[in-house]
Amino acid sequence: MSEEETGSTIPIELMIQNLFYISTNNIQSRTLSAYVMDATGTLSINPQFSYAGTNWTSRVPGLVGRGDFAYPIRNTQTNGDSMTFTISKASAMFVYSVVTFNEGQFSVIFTPPPELGQPVTTVYDANSHWVAFDRLFFWAASMDRDKDYTVKITNLGTDANPWFTFSHVDILDAISIGPASTSLSGMSIWC
Repeated sequence: MSEEETGSTIPIELMIQNLFYISTNNIQSRTLSAYVMDATGTLSINPQFSYAGTNWTSRVPGLVGRGDFAYPIRNTQTNGDSMTFTISKASAMFVYSVVTFNEGQFSVIFTPPPELGQPVTTVYDANSHWVAFDRLFFWAASMDRDKDYTVKITNLGTDANPWFTFSHVDILDAISIGPASTSLSGMSIWC
């Protein structure tokens, strides 16, 4: 097939000159816990999370379950109580907590920057016949690490399943290290 038959060629080099090479060596992870510890070892509520409502409780140091297992949590049994946080420098994020017999439904509003789309609301249920820690409640990926995203989680629990419990957010940040190092000069793609 000749260039005349297809109309044009696009050198691969032009297609990749603005792309960035990302490898597993460039992925950084961090965790945002419900609590932070100061230099003296005192735990306090992490200021990155904003809580609205009247019934948020703190479990410092977070002893739940058997009583000998430290799992820091904040929780509420009031329908409508919410928590909000903003994530930046993130390519993906994962929200964790517990599932158990008295946990209920909750909604997540994930708000990207306006130029990337509209907010998305999803309802989930944390009710379970068994107690399980470190359960993934919500995740988002393919995030633009140079943008800010807002997450609002609202307790929708009622009656026998009134609780919403929060533990932590894990963040993956895929850092670009510069232009791709592979040169494909002279190669073309036929269009």
